[in-house]
Amino acid sequence: MKRLPAMAVIIPTVLIFLIACILVGIFTFQNPGTLELRYHLHIPFLLDKEWRTGEVSVAVVVLMSFFFGVLAAFLLPLGAALLALYPYLKRKRAESREQNILTLRARAKASSLMGEYDKAIADYQKILKKMPDEPEFHLELAEVYRQKQDYKSALEHDSFVLSKDPENISALLGAAEDWTLLSNFIEAIKTYQKVLEINYYAPAVISKLLELQEKAGLYEEAIETFTRIRSRSKADQRLLASLYYRLGLRQRDQGEKEKARSSLESSLEVMPNFVPAILALTDLYLSEDQQKNARKIWEKSLENTLSTVVLKKIEDYYYQQGKPQQAIALYQDLLTKQDLPQLKLALVRLYLRLEMREQAEEKLLDLQAKNPEIPQIYYLLATLYQRSSKTEAALEAYQTAIKLADSRLIHFECEVCKALYDTWRDYCHFCNNWGTLMDFLPPSQESYPLTPVELKQLPAKTVYSSMIG
Repeated sequence: MKRLPAMAVIIPTVLIFLIACILVGIFTFQNPGTLELRYHLHIPFLLDKEWRTGEVSVAVVVLMSFFFGVLAAFLLPLGAALLALYPYLKRKRAESREQNILTLRARAKASSLMGEYDKAIADYQKILKKMPDEPEFHLELAEVYRQKQDYKSALEHDSFVLSKDPENISALLGAAEDWTLLSNFIEAIKTYQKVLEINYYAPAVISKLLELQEKAGLYEEAIETFTRIRSRSKADQRLLASLYYRLGLRQRDQGEKEKARSSLESSLEVMPNFVPAILALTDLYLSEDQQKNARKIWEKSLENTLSTVVLKKIEDYYYQQGKPQQAIALYQDLLTKQDLPQLKLALVRLYLRLEMREQAEEKLLDLQAKNPEIPQIYYLLATLYQRSSKTEAALEAYQTAIKLADSRLIHFECEVCKALYDTWRDYCHFCNNWGTLMDFLPPSQESYPLTPVELKQLPAKTVYSSMIG
């Protein structure tokens, strides 16, 4: 139903009033009589007069009565119209205010994307003057402050939201990030733990919490957090093994050898081929003269991994025991099972260590024929020829090795990020993973064959004979 225009109501009312006035005027001329009026004026504390009497024209009484009646008839619909119009005006005002806020918000986001953070902050502050308790705008402003690297201001707005709603996940995550960027890892950890109290299984939060607990050195807490991970990948297993490993190293350094042994054993239970834990645990056993336990760890490790780092540790053990023939036998036994270049190279290094040059040359030349792209072969040949005073052959071998490996001989590669290392370490500084360095034998598109050199002047099996026999 359509509403009538305002003039459609007002004009007839005014016409009626004018006609009534004319009729009252005619009535006045025809009836000039008066009425006696008795009245009493009383205003508390101001005016209090006695009752009085006076005469009033009948026409005036009629006119005033009609006037007030018409006025009431006019004002009542007008009041009703205003009451009906008020929600509409209120809604329009709210829409205008909302549109203004949306405009400011859109402009603030655009400024933020363009890196104009001060402009974005100014617009958000205008919004908050109009809506000071709206959490969404506080969180958006906190994000702008983080982008500006003003982490304290960001934390203030995240904390304001948390003061109103302590379980606001967005504010908790923002505050945790603020504490992290302020290098307050303990507070960041507490905040992430609050998130997990609300949502027990939140993979991204668990990952962040683990990362912070690692940085803070809270390995026991990190291991407890790790139990929240439902499906564990190889990377997850490695992380857990590394947590036990680092906890074991700390306990060892603090003199808590029993706890250290338990932590290192737990590391190997999680990941039996975790080389850092294998080395640390066997070192711990050897320091306590528990050689049998160390040998058991080595034997078990060889079932899971053929790391030359572990084999070198075993080799050193037998060498110090005066039983290098057992190390040779170990390499030879492994080669019958897996004919791997890195095993042959390890055996050659042992031959050179024992000055068993003929055996070393035989293995190297055989290895060169099968794998001419491996630079380590030529470095070892050069070392062998240099010791035997075969300068030209040594120089040729060195030149070939340099062509294959430039000036740096790579022995290990991170299996995660493929970073290259010339020496083994338990930690990759490029991808921040533990226990990922593996033996590296680079493929090459070129090969540089060498002519075998006879070493007729080499002594045969005379050096270290007491150790070999």
